[in-house]
Amino acid sequence: MANILQDFINNLKPNGDLAGLKSAFSFIAERANIGKVVILNNDNTDVIFDNSNSKDTNPYTLTKDNISIEIFQDRRGSQFEDLEGIKALAMISLSYVLSLHIYSAYEKAPYISFVSGGLPNSFGFNNIITSRFNKEELIKNYSIFAINVRGFSEINRLYRVETGNLAIRLVAEQLKQIIHDDEILCHRGADDFVMLVKSERVDTLIKQINPIHINLKKNPQDDDLFLSLYLSIVVVPIDEDFSDWNDYISDAAVAMSYAKANRIPLVRLDKKLKADIETAKHIELMIDDEIKNKTIITYYQPKVDIRTGKIIGAEALARWQKDGNIIPPDVFIPILERTGDIAKLDLFMLKNACQDFSQYRDLGNETVPLSVNISQKDLLTPGFYHEIVKIIKKYKMNYHDIIIEITETTSLEEKARMKEFIDYLRDHHIKTSLDDFGTGYSSLSLLRDLMVNEIKIDRTFIGSVPLRRKDKTILKSIIVMATKLHLDVICEGVETLEQLEYLKSIGCYRVQGFYFDKPLPKKEFEKKLTKRFYDREIYKKN
Repeated sequence: MANILQDFINNLKPNGDLAGLKSAFSFIAERANIGKVVILNNDNTDVIFDNSNSKDTNPYTLTKDNISIEIFQDRRGSQFEDLEGIKALAMISLSYVLSLHIYSAYEKAPYISFVSGGLPNSFGFNNIITSRFNKEELIKNYSIFAINVRGFSEINRLYRVETGNLAIRLVAEQLKQIIHDDEILCHRGADDFVMLVKSERVDTLIKQINPIHINLKKNPQDDDLFLSLYLSIVVVPIDEDFSDWNDYISDAAVAMSYAKANRIPLVRLDKKLKADIETAKHIELMIDDEIKNKTIITYYQPKVDIRTGKIIGAEALARWQKDGNIIPPDVFIPILERTGDIAKLDLFMLKNACQDFSQYRDLGNETVPLSVNISQKDLLTPGFYHEIVKIIKKYKMNYHDIIIEITETTSLEEKARMKEFIDYLRDHHIKTSLDDFGTGYSSLSLLRDLMVNEIKIDRTFIGSVPLRRKDKTILKSIIVMATKLHLDVICEGVETLEQLEYLKSIGCYRVQGFYFDKPLPKKEFEKKLTKRFYDREIYKKN
């Protein structure tokens, strides 16, 4: 039977339609003792093969997704000699039928999303647009909506994939109710939809879309399971630059990533954001060259002891020089985190900072502890831990003069990796700092479980003017707690004398912020470091 199965498969390959299946059965029917093959799809019956000598009773039947295949024996022969082989033929045939969607909407099926209940998929969306609309009409009258169901992964996690599919179909039904006949709704896949809508209705639709209420009960007798789903929306006006709608969909997808990363529920893709997207694409494609060509450079922001005005440390910060401008990190770092290239930048920053400090030290100057940031994403990079140690050794840096800053996390998985990483650095006598302390939900548990050397209090606690009573209370409690835990504390974002005096009054003496200096280029920072002290009136009050 093995040879028969192989011949059957070989005859399927050159064809991509129903004729291929018929040809394959005709080729092997006599050897396999097959008299007739029938496929049933709801009320439709299609005879794939019939030699007019079949036994019309007791066929071998296989059913999946409401489609059945029946294989009848040739009555001139004996019973199926190899029933397992017949089963294999049925399975191959049924898989072939399902994959091609031969029945019912055979010709339309490759352009349809079945999960959403029959909406056009991306291919179908493209076909409808190109056949129904001309360029001038699109530019004059239409905009594109990219839509993402927020938190959809939690539905799959908490329930089952089948429930997730039901949710997508219910969302599709709700969206279909609000679009007009001259508009198009498409299901791109997973939790993403695209709509072509009249530009004049954009604001109306935005109000109608959020939230969408669905009931995930599968059967009338099931308990109600109501959910309110919120959708992220990217609005893309079709302008005079239009040439291919796929370009717009691509831009919308990048804008959606931006919206997700920044937790923005509505993004309008204007020219500025388009320019940022182009920058993002460039960064994603050219990061290796940008690092190699040293267009990404290192700035240093001093850390200061406010009792004396002495520089007691510095943080290395990435800046990107492009066309004579400095691009801030909040533009390119989220992109590198999304693409997985952030580890390249972080290791480059550590290497560059160690190189700068070793050169300054080798000239006979006294250095200060140097802080370098790393991303949670770095901890997934094979060999990342070891690369940190190798770089520090290469430039003969004292381990206690390097502080690795990492942002706190609420994820249990990330927390476990973070502990492993911090323990590894601690074993190699490298200090660690918990950045943006107090912004997460698990700050105290992290302090309990992680053996860090320093915490950096997030700027939001001193950002209000005047300082709020709650913030003052929290700040004071953090200082007392950290002191008892023998942790260094540094407060970032200090910009005013009021902030400085309050921090000093509660025993927080190490700060970083614009009150002293913005991040500085290497040479400017070295001048500050050589002088070592800031000359400010505040220190004359002691």
